[in-house]
Amino acid sequence: MTKLAHHDVDYLISEFDANADRFYHSTVESDKEWSSLTLYGIDEETSKTKTTLENSASTDWTPASLLFPKTVAFLKDLDFKYKFIILQKLDPTGKVEMHTDTSDGYDRYFLYIQSPVGFEFEIDGDIKKPSNGDLVVIDPSLPHRAINNSTLPRYQVMFYGDKLVDK
Repeated sequence: MTKLAHHDVDYLISEFDANADRFYHSTVESDKEWSSLTLYGIDEETSKTKTTLENSASTDWTPASLLFPKTVAFLKDLDFKYKFIILQKLDPTGKVEMHTDTSDGYDRYFLYIQSPVGFEFEIDGDIKKPSNGDLVVIDPSLPHRAINNSTLPRYQVMFYGDKLVDK
């Protein structure tokens, strides 16, 4: 996990809190506390199921993006060619079990909007405790998991796309 930058994103937390019930829960039984909502790249109906680059027929902002105007404005200000933008929520005391993903030839970025004390991310045996506003890149083919041992949800934006040039 490589940290690229740190951004002031605390003002975005209110949008995530206001729309927390719009996120779709994972279909993986062990990861029920994890949910997501796609802002860019595929429609909401597709994002309720397995989100992969192969099932993306659309490359535009979803209707859900209208609920996150500050977040969308922030993302548009980054110099980035999007393939996907997916908001992710990990409930208090939630976890995502150790797994690997295919990279599909794209980099994967995490922008931590709310990363409460007690949240940790493990990748390839290395445990990280990111802060609000940390922007990191990972190799998704390495084993990784997330644990939220806090009383607040962990919110992050996951990007799929080309190399990010931070302004």
